[in-house]
Amino acid sequence: KLDRKTSVVRSYTKAVVADALTRARDAISRREYDKALQAVAEAEQIVFQNHSYLGDNLFQYYVNELDQLRADAARGRSGGSKSR
Repeated sequence: KLDRKTSVVRSYTKAVVADALTRARDAISRREYDKALQAVAEAEQIVFQNHSYLGDNLFQYYVNELDQLRADAARGRSGGSKSR
């Protein structure tokens, strides 16, 4: 069973990442790529700070999610196109 601090840190990190994903996707849709990259960077900082509480699987999941959005924003900023 997870201790209380681990549970709280995991919940907080999940909320931070979810918020960043939403903000980044919204920014990308408005072609505000720098704002998207900022949202990703802020969430990534929290994920790395909380790595020991997240465990490797959850940590890697969040890193992968954020990396994908960073790539989408960077692609948009450089003028690349991608359809989804």
